[in-house]
Amino acid sequence: HHLRPERILFHCHHEPTGRWWAEAAPRLTVQRVDLPREVYGHPLEHAAHRADVVRLRVLLAQGGVYLDMDVVALRAFDDLLPGPVPAMGLEGVRGAHGLCNAVIVAPPESAFLDRWLRSYESFDPTQWAYHSVRLPMDLSRAHPDEVRVLPHDAFFWPMWDDTALRRLLLYRDYDFARNYAVHLWSQAASGYVLSVWSPTFVHGLPSTLNCRMRAFLPPPSAAAGMADPTCGCEDLHVVDDDAPSYFGADPPAPVAHWPL
Repeated sequence: HHLRPERILFHCHHEPTGRWWAEAAPRLTVQRVDLPREVYGHPLEHAAHRADVVRLRVLLAQGGVYLDMDVVALRAFDDLLPGPVPAMGLEGVRGAHGLCNAVIVAPPESAFLDRWLRSYESFDPTQWAYHSVRLPMDLSRAHPDEVRVLPHDAFFWPMWDDTALRRLLLYRDYDFARNYAVHLWSQAASGYVLSVWSPTFVHGLPSTLNCRMRAFLPPPSAAAGMADPTCGCEDLHVVDDDAPSYFGADPPAPVAHWPL
């Protein structure tokens, strides 16, 4: 809704199945891709590392907005497009973890993405996120004119630790006003509420994120027992995001819980 794309290209080797795919597929153009098995002679054994390489190759050839499947756009990217250089967001305050590749906005034939892909000549599969997160950060510092670095809360805030996931998925203290998008961190969060993510869940649990998403879903059904979508999310307890604690000295109450 926010991005208003001309086309949504869904790149995959194995096409998904199930109810949600059946609803999504008519809105997409499926692009089947061969899984890369190696890069510069180094084996690519994990699906995540293969996907890292595929996204760089596709963006170099076509340009566009790349989003991981667990990224939700919260406002338009108009001021990022069209850009002469790629735009990426910091992961962690002041880029504590690097420059995350879950969202990349890039023109075709980008010098930065070409440099990044060529850096896979030194790929080490035992270094889990080095080439996908840490290395692009190093490259951005060495070649600052080749990439636009956005703050940590552009795409990747709240973070993926347990406290931050609670804030992201269960609380009402953060208003997402500075976020272009939000990463749901599915690897970390799938054991929690993401395992039951559905329109029913979004309408039924009044976290701030769910309130932002409700406007773009079909209206709730009273017969299905969903909550009223007018849940007053404008009444938020917003805290300083640069504070050592996510919640400060007076944490708000969550709207739901999950097991420790």
